Amino acid sequence: MPSAMVSQTVQGAVLSVTSNILAQAITSYKDDAPFTLSLAPIVKFAIFSIISNPPNILWQTFLEDMFPSSVPTTPSEKTLKDKPAPTHTSKRNVLIKFLLDQTIGAVVNNLMFLVYIA
Repeated sequence: MPSAMVSQTVQGAVLSVTSNILAQAITSYKDDAPFTLSLAPIVKFAIFSIISNPPNILWQTFLEDMFPSSVPTTPSEKTLKDKPAPTHTSKRNVLIKFLLDQTIGAVVNNLMFLVYIA
């Protein structure tokens, strides 16, 4: 079975190809022109997706490891023996991850995109 990173990268590439085909179809519809599939941008965006997905997966994994969304609540003695400790969503960690991803992550992703597309 393929690793999670390979699976997520393939899914990202498929979504990239699909969205590019849809964009071409919508553009031809808006321009009232016959639909012709241009393979160059499809391949270009698929390759970019394959290149950029693994670093993004590692980035998101790093953020989740450093700032877990679900943190254990303090269990009572009785629940400790019966079942695993319940968890709750840490709003603080979610906010930290959001801010880091939308600042550092966004800058790096935009730079990767601009360097690749240029």
